[in-house]
Amino acid sequence: MEYDKSITGRIIKKERERKDLKQNDLAALINISPKQISKYEKGELLPPMNMLIALCKVFDCEIGYLL
Repeated sequence: MEYDKSITGRIIKKERERKDLKQNDLAALINISPKQISKYEKGELLPPMNMLIALCKVFDCEIGYLL
């Protein structure tokens, strides 16, 4: 199954803003660079499984929602 990176990126950005976090804040919470967060939000990269799990913990959601 192939997922749409741009949809996932929009959801990540929406949830980050809902939590009132900057890209730097979210990156620090899940131990990656802000540049990676930017790439996820722009739909350039799909986060790997371990990052999806970390994002779900921060956003209090299920993986299926992000995908």
